[in-house]
Amino acid sequence: MTTEIHPTAIVDPCVELGANVQIGPYAVIGLEGEIRDDRNKEGTVLIGDGTIIRAHVTVDRGTEGNATIIGPNSYLMTKSHVGHDVKTEEHLTLSSGAKIGGGCLLGHHVNIGLNAVIHQRLFIGSFCMIGMGAVVIRPVPDTLKVVGSPARIIGHNDYFKDYEGYDALKEVTAQAQAAKERKER
Repeated sequence: MTTEIHPTAIVDPCVELGANVQIGPYAVIGLEGEIRDDRNKEGTVLIGDGTIIRAHVTVDRGTEGNATIIGPNSYLMTKSHVGHDVKTEEHLTLSSGAKIGGGCLLGHHVNIGLNAVIHQRLFIGSFCMIGMGAVVIRPVPDTLKVVGSPARIIGHNDYFKDYEGYDALKEVTAQAQAAKERKER
């Protein structure tokens, strides 16, 4: 399979596509983010290998020379949106109509349900499931399932227990380091 871009899609020159990426009709990838301040809006978008982006999806470019990153093997469904400076690891599933606000960090194997909304600058841990229509206004640690408005925890996503590559200690250590680095900025 090769990278395929539908003729009606808009892919800005600032976008770097991995191998075997599919971009559907009327998707808009790499335009300026929606920011009201005076910061430099020049940045890039990196789309990982094997990612599928369906019709009418929007992905804003990073700001201040940074990148918006969609990890490999991700699936962005129709009319979903990824804001500026978002960084995701592999295997993101972003369901139809779901939105991720600018500056969010998402772990791997995150599943965001239909029309869910993630407030800007939040951390969503690996193997999290965000329920349909949820409004997430607080960080969500690894493996949790959240639903509602505002989103509340309803339990753990047990799918991660079957994932061979998952090392809980490594993951928690990485999260602690990331949190420390965010506080130092």
